[in-house]
Amino acid sequence: PTFKEAAKLLMKWLEEKTSGGSIAWLADGNWDLEIMLPKQWRSAFEIPMPASWKEFIDVRRIFQQVYPSGLRIGPGKLAMMLEF
Repeated sequence: PTFKEAAKLLMKWLEEKTSGGSIAWLADGNWDLEIMLPKQWRSAFEIPMPASWKEFIDVRRIFQQVYPSGLRIGPGKLAMMLEF
């Protein structure tokens, strides 16, 4: 499906599963959800992204607060986060 079709399916699924309740996305860094997703949304829908889609938790930032020495790069990064 196109981005627009996939987003509509996801919105329908979220409405069914959450009954309109609050949601927050999880991301490894802010680029995908803070920068790229809004651009993709505007391109597909020609309107700003809904506020509910702007709430996200930056797992990388939280992890770095707990482990200031940082994350491994590559496949070990996910394993480190899962150990947390």
